[in-house]
Amino acid sequence: MQNLRVKNLYAAFASKNNSYILKGILIGALIGFVVGVFRLIIDNTLKGLFWVYPYLVKHPLMIIVYVIGTVIVWLALTRVVKPFAKKDEMSWWSGLWRTFVGALLAICPGLFAGREGPCIQMGSYIARGCSVNLFHDNEQDLKVLVHSGMSAGLAAAFSAPIAGTLFILEAISFEFTPVILITSMTTSISSVVVTYFFFGIKPCLYLAYSGSLPLESYWLLLILGILMGFLAWVFQITNTQTKKLYELLPIPKRFNTILPLLFVIPIGLIYPKILGGSHDFISVLTSDQFMHSVLNDPKYTMIGVIIVFALVRFVFTMISCNATAPTGIFMPILVMGAVTGALYAALVIRFGLISDIYYLNIIICAMAAYFGAALKTPFTAVVLLVETVGSVKYVMPILIVTWIAYIVNSWLKGKSVFND
Repeated sequence: MQNLRVKNLYAAFASKNNSYILKGILIGALIGFVVGVFRLIIDNTLKGLFWVYPYLVKHPLMIIVYVIGTVIVWLALTRVVKPFAKKDEMSWWSGLWRTFVGALLAICPGLFAGREGPCIQMGSYIARGCSVNLFHDNEQDLKVLVHSGMSAGLAAAFSAPIAGTLFILEAISFEFTPVILITSMTTSISSVVVTYFFFGIKPCLYLAYSGSLPLESYWLLLILGILMGFLAWVFQITNTQTKKLYELLPIPKRFNTILPLLFVIPIGLIYPKILGGSHDFISVLTSDQFMHSVLNDPKYTMIGVIIVFALVRFVFTMISCNATAPTGIFMPILVMGAVTGALYAALVIRFGLISDIYYLNIIICAMAAYFGAALKTPFTAVVLLVETVGSVKYVMPILIVTWIAYIVNSWLKGKSVFND
């Protein structure tokens, strides 16, 4: 049996299959460049909102101008997403530029939506274009390269190549073959290397922490896992029902994006850092300043603030991600894990059940658990957060919480948000 496995792995590198590696390197580089530009535009635009909204607060009449600009963006978005009703008939180039432009028009104004979904889509379009028009592949080769392109898109979005590869194996192809594994990994590595030239070598969600949870505190992980599994189930159910509510609106689907685009404006006027995917909001939740303000508040006011944050993120994630726009839900799920994890960490620390030095540990575990349960991809979730943390030394708590959350969610018959 062992010899057979070795032969199967060797076969992936033999003769014809070497071409997959070479093709993967080229496709990955192209995807890395496109995703790098895409991320750069979004990052800088969202940072610009941190200046725009305080300016609008000081100059209320300019809010009218901003609303008019938002309506113009919406009209442009309706033109871009209109052909998405006929995706099967769309060329790779049309799909690529429409996803690129449409996602920018939706995410840059601050919708509570992620960029990872569009990155996966763009990766698949680039891979399809190369396979069909450059390599003239057959259907089987096309399938392998499209899957690898999707993995590279996700990998480039997070700067996490292993997580990108695992996601394809766990949620898309459902096949663990040497060809798919090696091609996807090659393409993912190539794409991430290119993004390094844009953003450096750190993952986009880099969360460095030191020290592992003491063994006597592991019972808190059990409770956290159960809680995350249940909350992920609530997220899944609400996501499905929100889609149905959008179906009931008496307007064409492509016009419904006006709702989230207008709803984010009053939120931005109050607290712009909560807008978007939101990488910046996770940075706020995990900052020392925020942690100390939560843990040293004698009246528990900041606990209430976290609850409000969680409710706002939950409601407007549903409104944003289920509108007709090429956006993603991966990052919003991680944010929900972070904010609920911050609430749980604050409570157990304030009650003296664990030291405050483990505040970030709990948030990271909660992010992985919520992500793994909501998307039904526990392995991807664990690896993604391990790559994010930058060390495998503290993988056991992440693995325990994620697996418990996944099991609880499965008992509740939760269905993947991604498939939904």
